[in-house]
Amino acid sequence: MIPGLVALLLIVAAPATATQGPAAPLAPPDPTMAVYLRERASARRFDAMRWSDVSDARAVLKGLYEANGWQPLFLDSLGQPTAATRALVQRLLALDAHGLDPADFNAAVHDSLLALLERRHDVIWSAAELAAFDARLAVDAIRYVAAMRYARARLRWVDDTVNIGKGILTVRRAPMDVGEVITTVRMSAEPALVLFQLEDRGPAYRQLQAALARYRGLAGDSALMMLAPLPARLAPGQRYAGAAELRRLLVALGDLPDTLTAPPADSDTIYNSTLARGIKKLQQRENLPPDGIIAKKTAARLGRPFETPVRAISMTMERMRALPAPPVDSVWVRVNIPEFRMRVMQPGGPPPVAMNVVVGGRGRNETPELAGTLDMIVFSPTWRVPPRIIRDEIVPKALSDSMYLTRQGMELVRKGEVVPATPENLALVGDSIGVRQRPGDVNALGAVKFIFPNPYGVYLHDTPTKSTFRQANRAESHGCVRLADAPSLATWLLRTDSAWTEERIKQAMASPKPIDVTLGQGVPLRLVYETAVPREDGGVDFIADVYGRDRSMELALQQGYPYPSRQVPLERKK
Repeated sequence: MIPGLVALLLIVAAPATATQGPAAPLAPPDPTMAVYLRERASARRFDAMRWSDVSDARAVLKGLYEANGWQPLFLDSLGQPTAATRALVQRLLALDAHGLDPADFNAAVHDSLLALLERRHDVIWSAAELAAFDARLAVDAIRYVAAMRYARARLRWVDDTVNIGKGILTVRRAPMDVGEVITTVRMSAEPALVLFQLEDRGPAYRQLQAALARYRGLAGDSALMMLAPLPARLAPGQRYAGAAELRRLLVALGDLPDTLTAPPADSDTIYNSTLARGIKKLQQRENLPPDGIIAKKTAARLGRPFETPVRAISMTMERMRALPAPPVDSVWVRVNIPEFRMRVMQPGGPPPVAMNVVVGGRGRNETPELAGTLDMIVFSPTWRVPPRIIRDEIVPKALSDSMYLTRQGMELVRKGEVVPATPENLALVGDSIGVRQRPGDVNALGAVKFIFPNPYGVYLHDTPTKSTFRQANRAESHGCVRLADAPSLATWLLRTDSAWTEERIKQAMASPKPIDVTLGQGVPLRLVYETAVPREDGGVDFIADVYGRDRSMELALQQGYPYPSRQVPLERKK
């Protein structure tokens, strides 16, 4: 008898003996197996695991063992691993393809012990050791299934709000029974196929998987890192002995096209405008001023060039797993917050509508990530100013300028009735008196807004301020999404309703009163935060982490299991 799994691992690591007798018989079924499994299912911590606090998985673990009569989940009656066991361990070993660390799921340990069981080594496993192996693998199976379906921060996200680092995420969907998925895997004649289907998130996700493998491979190419020493400040037009090596690195990163023709070798010693263009792209995705000048911060990024792309891909895949998968057979609206871009997605074709957007400013105005349904259009909307904006912006301006409210088409409202803008009433604004902006040319919501139910009062809308769309960084709103061409989206959403002609839409946008239009069939909508964006040509564009959410999420996830089942959400929009 070898006491404990640690000793078993030592056997795996020890060199094989020159001769070895026949495999020893397995221990007969131990009537105390159920006792050991009950103890495991009630334990808060498991030793010999990277993340030993298993409180996040305990309820599911107990349910699985109860349903199985307190017998092992991944071993047969003879104590041998099943086909599902090998399929599961193989998937755990390959989790780096999803931007996950297999060590977080103890993949190598499970693989070593599984090999020991499969070889029928000359050692008898006790019931306690078999129970420990089975329970540890079950915990990691629970965490793996949940990570593939919900991302790592929790096991169930249902009509709930989660704050990971700085990122806020709202998910509304039916719960998936993690235990039921594991049971399906165990009972399936093709467990590997079931696990593959669990992991598949569609073409864009698979494209990111390929990109992740590519960038990790590039990170291991030491030749790409052999840049000549950089001066303290390198500007376009200056001589630089490492121009050729810098060009090769920028091509590998995707910041310059791979079809680029290099200058003759004897004259390839200038930091020219082409190289500066590539550096500007690198600076943009690194959230640095895109001036094309290589100074201290840009030089530091060139010293670790693959850190940001790998993080962007890994965190984007994590966010893709967190949100419900988008429709594959119908249209849907996608707003990518850091890209400042909205697209109407349709199966098998380019977006019929796409445009630039303005999103929330960094800090308390950040636009949340969420999954919802766009179900209403409001033409000539009235803007009911949120209390925070009233306190911080409207009241100070109204007190210093008696004509401010009039110029802005705003009125004070108490219980639905308009009241005069007297100093006494202004003192009550934000308390018993609200502010409403009438439809018109200066209305902050423009001529049309698009409603999707959510707890933050966030929506898509037109805007009278068009100059912002010409800016590179368009994080300037109070949290809602401003559209560069809102009428195009309205026209497209109403395209199947013959009553809503282009002329009628123009008239509705000029109406003196709001006009509500309920869509017959809601359109799925996602507000996503993805800094790695797959292109139609198979490449990937990298977007600056404007809110710092990727880095924040990465740090939060490094804390390991168990991740909080409920975290404090950001302040809801009033």
